[in-house]
Amino acid sequence: MMRRLFSALLSICFLWMAAPSVLAAPTFGFPAAGQPVPRQADCRIYHFRVNAADLPLAVRSSPEQVAGNIIATLPRGWTDLILREQGGWFEVALRSKQSPQKSGWVPAERTEFSCNLFAEPVQLPVVLQGKFIGTGSHKYLVTLQPGQTLVLRPQRLIEEPRRVYWPSGVIGPDIAKRQKGVPHAYGYWWRDENDKVTPEPDEWRWTSEAGGVYEVFYDSNFKGFVYGPCEMKIELP
Repeated sequence: MMRRLFSALLSICFLWMAAPSVLAAPTFGFPAAGQPVPRQADCRIYHFRVNAADLPLAVRSSPEQVAGNIIATLPRGWTDLILREQGGWFEVALRSKQSPQKSGWVPAERTEFSCNLFAEPVQLPVVLQGKFIGTGSHKYLVTLQPGQTLVLRPQRLIEEPRRVYWPSGVIGPDIAKRQKGVPHAYGYWWRDENDKVTPEPDEWRWTSEAGGVYEVFYDSNFKGFVYGPCEMKIELP
């Protein structure tokens, strides 16, 4: 009896150790007010873009492809809100010009989407790269010790050699939002003390006085974009 019980316990332990880890999955739909910002593995996805080969993309009254349930069509490149996901289908928002109904269903595989919202602690050095479909915010959280220097060095895009995607902003214990001399998406942040525009720098450096958590973030306010690569590292005092 004891031998059988011991063998059973060993089998259970072996199966538990051999079982694959459960990976986190993204959440679909616009976040409710007050919800915490998830990590990247649990990111919020709430925008889509039509990427169908055969145009236009049919919007259906239910998450199934049956005769008579097409209520609207969407052109290639159309971007709008995902309300929820069900069985490989997205319930998407519709506008009054498209259909009298406020929403409909499209197959997820016929669309393009990416993480719209996450906040991820990162270990440096790291290269920041990402993509937005629609609006959103990607936040990278860095912990600095007193005297350590945060360095950002974005690389110019091969296809757009004149374009450098700096982060939309950096905030921290000793950095206010849109502070002069700190990267931000509004206006020219690389100004001198007399508020005159200076040449765009190749890198940005900030030495932390008291230490703490710093937030390096990219924001998208319209149809989205691809950002990076941007090297981010720490230099010791």
